[in-house]
Amino acid sequence: MMHIIGSLFDHRKAVTCLAFAVDGISLVSGSEDVMARVWDSKTHNIIRIFKHAKGLQQSRLAITEMLPKTIWNTIAW
Repeated sequence: MMHIIGSLFDHRKAVTCLAFAVDGISLVSGSEDVMARVWDSKTHNIIRIFKHAKGLQQSRLAITEMLPKTIWNTIAW
């Protein structure tokens, strides 16, 4: 059973994609406001903001030693 544990507010337009990282803490949201935000899901604080030229439809988050947070738009590829 799923239940709401909190809300994240900061996007100015509709959120079009949302993904958890494998660490279970970082959450990435992409929006029609052409911004991607990386959140700490426990504190609900924004960790980082990225601007995308065309907006985001899908997001992927990779956690590696060299690139702690990587976001890309798979449709643009």
